[in-house]
Amino acid sequence: MVTVFNMPLENKLKILEESVQSHLNAIGQIGRDPIGGWTRLAFSPEEQEAHDYAKKIFEQGGYIIRIDAFGNLIASKEGKNPNKKRVMLGTHLDTVSNGGNYDGVVGFITAVEAVKLAEAEKGQLDYGIDVVIFRAEESTRFKRACLGSSAAFGFLSHADIQNLVYGDEPNLTSLEQAIKENRGDTSKIGTRLIDPLQYFAYLETHIEQADVLTKKGMDIGIVTSIRAPERRKITVRGKNCIRAVAEMVLSVENIATKYAKEEKDIAGTVGKVNGYFDGQLNNINTIPGNVQFQLSKWDDNLREKYNLIAEQRGVKYCMTEENNEYIIGVNGTTDHSGGTPMGFKFRKDALAAACEMILKTDDYALPPQEEITFYTDLRSNDVTTRNLIQREVGSAFDAYATKYNVKVNAFVTEQSEPVKSLDIDLQRRLEESAKQLDLSYMYLPSGAGHDAMKAAQAGIPTVMLFVPSRNGSHNPTEFAENRNIAYAIMVGANFLTNLK
Repeated sequence: MVTVFNMPLENKLKILEESVQSHLNAIGQIGRDPIGGWTRLAFSPEEQEAHDYAKKIFEQGGYIIRIDAFGNLIASKEGKNPNKKRVMLGTHLDTVSNGGNYDGVVGFITAVEAVKLAEAEKGQLDYGIDVVIFRAEESTRFKRACLGSSAAFGFLSHADIQNLVYGDEPNLTSLEQAIKENRGDTSKIGTRLIDPLQYFAYLETHIEQADVLTKKGMDIGIVTSIRAPERRKITVRGKNCIRAVAEMVLSVENIATKYAKEEKDIAGTVGKVNGYFDGQLNNINTIPGNVQFQLSKWDDNLREKYNLIAEQRGVKYCMTEENNEYIIGVNGTTDHSGGTPMGFKFRKDALAAACEMILKTDDYALPPQEEITFYTDLRSNDVTTRNLIQREVGSAFDAYATKYNVKVNAFVTEQSEPVKSLDIDLQRRLEESAKQLDLSYMYLPSGAGHDAMKAAQAGIPTVMLFVPSRNGSHNPTEFAENRNIAYAIMVGANFLTNLK
């Protein structure tokens, strides 16, 4: 194999780390949220500003730029051999609400710097390169993930873009409107905007959503498979909907935990709620770290019960009295729903703790509430197992609807196909690069979904690199060391120079 490093390693790393920090500083100025973290939602001005920054960097690097009909940014370089298939490097720059500055951004930095490093070693590569910044990877705004890559590979229909909406009634904005407002061409949605037959490899780099690599002290991770979610919008109506919803939320946690003890590659979360509950409940695929709810009564008996629940779940809570109403604030840990193992020990889920508190509260202390909507996120690497869990959750919801005499309406918002195995040959090539660079590594599955899923399902041989991230992802405290990002750049560059 050809090595990309002719200067001393520390010198190389110093240069790469400086470049990494420069990109992080620049993108970190975009979408800073006053209440914490970064918010660059799909098709927002903030996401566009991040794309504009990427476009500027690509232009400086000599790429040819085009924007496809959905709004994905595609930066291309030609190879020496125009008859050879190309390589795609993919990522995204949108975030969840109050997210971090590494999720997606690390993929952009790694792609740009790895290509630059590979060219510095080898000159023009034999094959063409396309770096694609997909729009709308996160599900926060339209309740469905990986929209840009789905559109690119023909998995998004024209009906989808009409039916997917954000905002509050009556001021709803459809995905179709959003695309048009960003000068996209909705008439082409439903066809393939990118031809997968043009590519012989797809590489995506991402921070790990869990902390396995950090705990094991690994330099990088090589992803073996990608877990995918089924998501449903659940609307509960009736005088007892608060208790019914509390039971339902806990049933999602309990059923997913039961199956996860056997197979581990399973997660179930309620991360978004409208009605009664307040706090960090904006993201379907995020474990809520802060939840508030209201009571009409408060006493020492409730305090004792709540203290015990908080202690058992590892969360904190406080009570604030305002005009004879009592606001309970529960604080846990915000994290990615797919990357965090099930169970109290791992998930400091503020919503689950709040629901358990509600079930310990007497009826007279609960205020009137007749409608609550929430979203379930069930994910697994195996569709059969996921369907089994979904049926059990549905049966539990039906039982609680009967118990509390409420009406339940369930609507499927997303059914993504998992990738049981990424390309084995490309995984081995990443391993060879890591070994040659004397980096520690491990193979591990991805609990979260990625645009790489869509590339693999389109038939492109696909592989992913994980960078260790402290505090997971989808929260303001997610953090990857510049050195670890530099390691991923080196592995990516070595990978690219040795592809044939």
